[in-house]
Amino acid sequence: MFTNLGAKLGLWDAVAPPAASKSDGVNLAGWDAGEVTLEGAPKPAEGGFTRRMTPEEAEAIKRERDAARDAALAVAAAKAQLEEEERAEARGMFAKKQRAEYNDRVVSPDTWVSCQVVGVHLDDGPENPYYSITFKRERDGEVEDMEKQTQPERLRRLPKVAKEEVKVEEVEEVKAEEAKEAKEEVKVEEDQVEEDKVEEDKVEAKKEEAPEA
Repeated sequence: MFTNLGAKLGLWDAVAPPAASKSDGVNLAGWDAGEVTLEGAPKPAEGGFTRRMTPEEAEAIKRERDAARDAALAVAAAKAQLEEEERAEARGMFAKKQRAEYNDRVVSPDTWVSCQVVGVHLDDGPENPYYSITFKRERDGEVEDMEKQTQPERLRRLPKVAKEEVKVEEVEEVKAEEAKEAKEEVKVEEDQVEEDKVEEDKVEAKKEEAPEA
């Protein structure tokens, strides 16, 4: 009788404060079993907090992040190169680093070999450019790395089909963007793991300070 009356009057609340609830930020269920979890934290592994990554896992994530960054940089560089080549073509010129074909008359008047423009020279004005190129000369069964200067008439652009083959396809850009987003998600997860560890240390400290039953 007196128990029910005390409950109605709120007497027992004054004598013994209510047990902590989820709104207190800490779930005390299983305190003695060491199963304390934090409200709002990611669902932990069975019986405890989200574990901290091992050095091997962190290194693997770093390698993946570096690979995704390098892929994204390669895509951006290829796109910028193609845009530069299109601007040069509009002026009737070749761009630095552009792939082309060179008429290697030393081998024969009709020999065209793959080359790369490594320098654009405008000493005689923009109307009369000449170029430094690198290419491989194959003669008498031997291959020799060559670098020389040449005039525009000794160069020709890659056929349209071949040029399309070296372009970076849109799907590669999409893949690079997806890889970037995935790595950003991994970074968020890493940060969350670190935050979980900090909160775990706080709870452990509270457990040590709590009086034994």
